[in-house]
Amino acid sequence: MNISISINLFEKLLNIQINSNTVIFLFPGLGIGNIYNELSGCTLQTNDLEILAKNNSDIKFIGISNQIIPNSSKYIKYIQITQEQSKSFDTIKKENIAYLQRVTYIIKDNKIEVFKNKDTLKHLEFIQSEI
Repeated sequence: MNISISINLFEKLLNIQINSNTVIFLFPGLGIGNIYNELSGCTLQTNDLEILAKNNSDIKFIGISNQIIPNSSKYIKYIQITQEQSKSFDTIKKENIAYLQRVTYIIKDNKIEVFKNKDTLKHLEFIQSEI
């Protein structure tokens, strides 16, 4: 089930405050592509976004998955959510497990731009064109 995404939902669900330009990206989880080829690209995506976040320190970057996330990052805040919290987002079910679909949200001027695509490089291009 996907409910309407709002800044308030992100703040409440993730227990964060969004008061600046923010990039929030959802991804299936590190290593999931080794199990399901159609969900691959998470490691490449997080590595590319790490560089982008490093070069845009005025923008808050938040990565969200309900599976394995990077242990730490100096430039990206990673949040691992529960299967229950995942119901607020688009998911792909595999063997009774819901994996987050790859979606990028850019929040600026209290507005949300949404980009959905399976291609990790297209997400990077979208972010670069919007920030």
